[in-house]
Amino acid sequence: MKVALEHYNTYENAEEKVFQPLHQKAVDSGEKISWGLIRFINPIGSDTYASHMTVSMFKDYKQALNQNINFNEGATPAKTKLMQEGVAARDMKYVYLAQLIKMAR
Repeated sequence: MKVALEHYNTYENAEEKVFQPLHQKAVDSGEKISWGLIRFINPIGSDTYASHMTVSMFKDYKQALNQNINFNEGATPAKTKLMQEGVAARDMKYVYLAQLIKMAR
């Protein structure tokens, strides 16, 4: 995602308060392995291509392709407004499907 510096708080607040709980429910129910929000530290400025990234981890392609998150679940007027503001604050640049080859923990 690309978010203007002055809108970081609006966007991150929506991710934390609206989207993260829905992804957490998917993790808790075994529909995905994990979800995270990343803010790039550098570079910063008007020519920066992206400022944030969300990452969803799945056990395999089948799980990734069968995800079914209901973004209206638990919606209230306040949460809907927060979600709309967060989505309006960012430009979704791209979505990739990738395979993790190796990881150290």
